[in-house]
Amino acid sequence: MPWMPNGSDVDRGFKKLESLNKNDPNQGLVLGKSSEKFGYYLVDGVRQFHVSSKARKSGSIGRGRRGVLYKYLKISRDQFKDLCECRMTGPEYHHLIRNKLESGEL
Repeated sequence: MPWMPNGSDVDRGFKKLESLNKNDPNQGLVLGKSSEKFGYYLVDGVRQFHVSSKARKSGSIGRGRRGVLYKYLKISRDQFKDLCECRMTGPEYHHLIRNKLESGEL
């Protein structure tokens, strides 16, 4: 059976990306204050793409929502799983995005 994240897994993954902002406000995920978790990802102070989780903090996340989340974050399904299960750190994700930008993938 394929991996199905729950809301707390997704919330944990998003928090790792937000934590970059505490160290450098020009890097990482900036989310609005609403419960919808809508925001954008910064690299060197420039907005690169928008992100919206719309994920509840409890219960499982359906296949469609899961697919939308990893597409928003510009990563593969396996990388999204690694992010949510703490095998990928926030700085590792940021490095991945920076490399994609430098290579022209984004």
